[in-house]
Amino acid sequence: DPISLIITDLSLHGRIDGWHLAETALKRWPQACAIVVSGRLPDFDPLSSRFTQRITTLGKPLTARSLSDALSHLFRKSKNDVCRIQHEP
Repeated sequence: DPISLIITDLSLHGRIDGWHLAETALKRWPQACAIVVSGRLPDFDPLSSRFTQRITTLGKPLTARSLSDALSHLFRKSKNDVCRIQHEP
């Protein structure tokens, strides 16, 4: 099934980092959006220019409000149905 949203930490302490995971998901599922979170966000986001309106970043600590605002921002920017969340009946 297609993915609608991926939320990943920037630092995963393994063989893949959050940028790479988000990039892979955004390439594979053109309708998906991504949120990259970190306690130490860099000044430069390497994916925003390539995946316009489909990715955003959030600093930690996350709050329900900051996550809600990020989701609203992504899906409001994507009125052309770039990012779609499918609801199960």
